[in-house]
Amino acid sequence: HKELQAALKLEGYSFGVFPPDSPVRKAVNRVVTDPAFEGVVLLLILASAISLAVDSPVGYMTERAAFILMVLDICFAALFGAEMLLKWFAKGIHVYFKDRWNWLDAVIVLVSLVALAEAPLLQPLRVLRVIRPLRLVKHNEGLRTVVESLARALGPILNVTVVVSLFWLIFGILGVQLFMGQFYRCSIDALRSRDACIAGGGRWFKYAPGFDDIGEAVLTLFEISTLENWPSTMYAAMDATGIDMAPRRGASPANSLYFVVFILVGGFVIVNLFVGVVIDTFLQIKNEKKGSGLLNDDQRAWVRTQKLMSKLRVTMR
Repeated sequence: HKELQAALKLEGYSFGVFPPDSPVRKAVNRVVTDPAFEGVVLLLILASAISLAVDSPVGYMTERAAFILMVLDICFAALFGAEMLLKWFAKGIHVYFKDRWNWLDAVIVLVSLVALAEAPLLQPLRVLRVIRPLRLVKHNEGLRTVVESLARALGPILNVTVVVSLFWLIFGILGVQLFMGQFYRCSIDALRSRDACIAGGGRWFKYAPGFDDIGEAVLTLFEISTLENWPSTMYAAMDATGIDMAPRRGASPANSLYFVVFILVGGFVIVNLFVGVVIDTFLQIKNEKKGSGLLNDDQRAWVRTQKLMSKLRVTMR
């Protein structure tokens, strides 16, 4: 009830002409604050997202389908523009832009309208239509909380990134010292060294992501931290026999310890710090919205106990 009263409350002049007690402005405000109006807007956003999903480059669909999608694109842009103008009229432009989520809506609507232009210089802006489904964020409390948590977690994420970068740098330097120039082989299997391969007319080539310099080492470690195809790099290290020497199966099995330790620490612990930071920020925002953001653990436990006791029913005998 309080939220509805706050939404219906008007202030200032709309477009510098219509005062807060204007009957027309009040009527429009009741329309744009009605849950049915928000439902219609959500349906339009979903329909717009579906039309973008089925859109294809010219030549991959019939002319009729392309024409229908073009008409729908114009209709969606016009309807979203009309919705924004109605809210400007009802709330006033200055009040409308006090809500930071309305800035996102305004940018998306502006991009949708500019994308309709046929000017060659503006055609690349049509790609930005893909951000139109982001309007769902404003209309869903859970999505807004997730986006806010990601935005507020950028600072802590940068701190974690510095820690991770130092960790990868240390392992990268160690990897260069251990495996530099050892992930190569000859196109002629019988030739076991680089000099013999070149003298024999073979081709000396790298057969696995390596550690020839610190840049390549960090990139290799990044790929390993994603747990994507990391066994092939580990097996290459286990087969390494020396710089400019061809590999031999199982020549250095102890090299596998380097990758096991990195995956345990870098793949499971360090990388999960990013997830922990985002989740912690999400919980903080959630508690703030529930009004418990300034409470300590004991106070939150007391509140939960009071809520539980209020739900209990005393049976009289």
